[in-house]
Amino acid sequence: MSNEKSIKPANGYLMFVLVLVLFIGGIVTTVKYENPAWLIATAVAFISIFGFI
Repeated sequence: MSNEKSIKPANGYLMFVLVLVLFIGGIVTTVKYENPAWLIATAVAFISIFGFI
């Protein structure tokens, strides 16, 4: 009988960087293109960042 692999997230810092890129990138893209649709990425990142506190 073989052992099953347990799947772990790669790194917490990688996920934190991804959230920061979504947050900062959403704000910068909203200002640059003047399109409020990018605020969705900013809202998702803002909600997700509370998991790192």
